[in-house]
Formats: sequence, structure tokens, C-alpha cells
Amino acid sequence: MSIRRAHDGDALAVKANAVLENYKATAAGCSELIPSLARQIEPAEHFIAVVFGRPNFLEAAFGRFKLVDGVGCSIVYSHRIYGEKVGDQMSKWLNDNGPKMEKMLMDWNNSPSPASLRDLPRKQACVDGAKRFAVK
Repeated sequence: MSIRRAHDGDALAVKANAVLENYKATAAGCSELIPSLARQIEPAEHFIAVVFGRPNFLEAAFGRFKLVDGVGCSIVYSHRIYGEKVGDQMSKWLNDNGPKMEKMLMDWNNSPSPASLRDLPRKQACVDGAKRFAVK
């Protein structure tokens, strides 16, 4: 799914809702969405927070979706705690840091333009032992 293909508020809402549904599917049976933190902020801006886990870790993820210069963009912060039975540690971390993370993401307005990101030089990458080059 490419958020950058969203060019208006409705398309961004579709992309944000798809991410939310993906989080719900990932979290099914082992964690929960933080419902009070899944909401639309502005017509073309959304915020999602979720906690999901695997047998050896829990992860809290916070995502902000907005239009920048008419292109859908997202910024995501995640925090993992590794180990078994780390729910109490994650609850403490969320109580201590969750509101700060939301505020930090929501206050951040110095996003680079999508055009400037496309113009950045690309590095050579090695995928499965084969050298590949990113194409501009």
C-alpha cells in the first residue's frame, strides 16, 4: 500500500483506515488497538496508536498520516520491549511516554516535501546476494 498515492483527504482516509485494519488484523488475538487513539484529527490528517505483540515482544506503534504538498505522507514511531510476559513493562512505558509520543508526532510540522525526498541520492543495495540499484 502506498500512502504517497493519496492526493486528497478522502484518499488519505482510505489509506489510514487500511493501515488501521492491518494493525487490527496483526493484533488479533494477542493485543489490542488503543481505540481512543484511532481518530481523524483534521479532514486530511489521522492518528493511530496500537499495541501488538508476538511471543517474544510487545510493540507500541504511533502513526500520523497527513497530506504534505498534496501528497499522502506518514510518520511512525514504534517502541518494542523484548521478552515474555512484558505487559506490565509496556503499560508503564505507555503511561510514561504515550502522551509525549502523540504530542511529538502531532506537533512535528517540519516535514520535508515529498519532491525533495524523491531528489535524494540513492545508494546501491544488495538484495539476496544480487546487487541492485535504486532507480530515480
